[in-house]
Amino acid sequence: MVHALSTAPFWLSTAGIFTAWYLYSARTEIPGKIKIRCGSLYTLLDRKYYMMNFIHGYFWWHTTLGTVLWKYGDVKVIDGFFV
Repeated sequence: MVHALSTAPFWLSTAGIFTAWYLYSARTEIPGKIKIRCGSLYTLLDRKYYMMNFIHGYFWWHTTLGTVLWKYGDVKVIDGFFV
């Protein structure tokens, strides 16, 4: 336990908790000013680097490819021809 108090992750997480409390409880006007001042950087971080668009596209493609391979590769070729 004593070792944990001297590590960087402990102090970074403590600083993050304090910063979140300060910005969203004590000084609630600051986040709005940060949003206006940073503009596109704020939007990029708020949208999580737009990764959800990529992930949804990947899962759609993966599901579609899996369905095509199953219907035509497994059912028609393997089960229909070879078996």
